Amino acid sequence: MSGYRPLRFPLPGIFAFVTLLWLAYAVVVGLVLTGIAVWGTVSLSVWDNAVQVALWFAFGFTAWLLYTYLPVYVANGITRREFTARVAGFVGVLAAVLAVLTAAGYLLEGGVYAVAEWPQVLAPHRHFTAVTEVPVVLLTQFLSFGAFSAVGALVGSSFYRNAGLGLASVPVGLAVLVVANILAGTWVSGRIGFTFFGPLPLAVAVPSGLALIALVLGGVWLLLRDIPVRPVST
Repeated sequence: MSGYRPLRFPLPGIFAFVTLLWLAYAVVVGLVLTGIAVWGTVSLSVWDNAVQVALWFAFGFTAWLLYTYLPVYVANGITRREFTARVAGFVGVLAAVLAVLTAAGYLLEGGVYAVAEWPQVLAPHRHFTAVTEVPVVLLTQFLSFGAFSAVGALVGSSFYRNAGLGLASVPVGLAVLVVANILAGTWVSGRIGFTFFGPLPLAVAVPSGLALIALVLGGVWLLLRDIPVRPVST
């Protein structure tokens, strides 16, 4: 388990696998768009809505990986502190990879919409009004995916500790996601109008979002630092 490489944790090729899943998902979204175009009217960005599902993938994938690989790594000599640091690195890399793939999806859809002369209408309360604002798209999506992945780590570590704590962590995690996504301008604030103000200035939203992610990962460390590890099944 020595020779830690962020792109290979917790398994070699993990982010290549994520990319392949993303490409398959993009094909499904393309088929949905085709169906809407054939049997209805394309009046908004399909990708903008599809990204909301991907956020929950980041949550569930991180929770499952932590729950599954914590005993494996600790049994092979990795300390709980080092494992937590690797989880934090995974959250950052996963958020970056998914943010890049999301931005690419927006741009690809934008090209298709431009050729077909369809309106690529985005959800309200975004920090960006056009998909060509790539730096803003990357930044806000990084914050969103980072929050979902970090909360997934929190919930996964809570359930590993005990089921009761895991259940208690779910409403806490949801509250964190509400705050994080109001800051990032996605999910709750964009989907159901849960906001009393427009998008916060990025100068406020970005450091606040990063601080929130760091706070959640600090909670993961508190849960893992003395956690009893169950035997690894063979």
